[in-house]
Amino acid sequence: MSMNRSIFLVFLCVVAGGCDGEEAPQQDGLWLFGDMMQNNGDGGGGGVCTSSNCVGCCSGNSCMPGTDKQMCGVGGTVCQTCMVNQTCQMGFCTEPPCTAANCSSGCCDANDKCRSGTSDDACGAGGGTCESCSSDNVCLSGKCTAKGGAMYKVTLVSANVTGSCGIMELFTSCDPYVILKVGSAQATSSIKVDENNPSWNEYMLNGSEADLTQTFDVEVRDDDPIGSDEIGKCQGQISSSDLGNGQYVHECGENVHSLTWQIDPI
Repeated sequence: MSMNRSIFLVFLCVVAGGCDGEEAPQQDGLWLFGDMMQNNGDGGGGGVCTSSNCVGCCSGNSCMPGTDKQMCGVGGTVCQTCMVNQTCQMGFCTEPPCTAANCSSGCCDANDKCRSGTSDDACGAGGGTCESCSSDNVCLSGKCTAKGGAMYKVTLVSANVTGSCGIMELFTSCDPYVILKVGSAQATSSIKVDENNPSWNEYMLNGSEADLTQTFDVEVRDDDPIGSDEIGKCQGQISSSDLGNGQYVHECGENVHSLTWQIDPI
């Protein structure tokens, strides 16, 4: 009888509770799957769990099957607890294949790993295949985009106005509004009456990355019955990192503090 056949017959005997009414013997000290939960170092199966007598993994002196996520291992190694996103496959903790179901906000690289999808060397979204952007492109919103060509929506959020707004508002609050110029585009906000801490949350214009980082000219004015007065005037210093953050906050002269913009990719 071959060794493999002997082991198989011993396994069947153990599962059945013994052959011919007798307890099935160990085969050369090897702990079979039927023995694994029984041998705990108290005298059965050789006492000490090692690679020579355990085909699964060792938890102390107990030989475990090694197929459970909490007790994973093979060849008599120490049982490991797999991470939350892993499963136990053939005695090894393994991450499941990268798919849209488990990588919806990023992309899957060549090693079947989920990446954030925001880096130039691994750009993508929705669990698709990661793309390596060329030298004249950058990764924006999960897509390789020509440098300077990305478009953004600019929204005026709020401001804090201090100081005088002119002779017409000596005893009242200002009536501020904002004029924004980006590249060749220009927009004027609505007027906030008697408000030194105005909140607009108002769409102004769309601008390219190149225009936003080169020309972001702002003028804050106070509306009067006849004409208007300048409260603050400035040129914003928007950087690529500001665009990535999604919000830009700056001062515009001495009287306009915390002028806040929301800048979202289109």
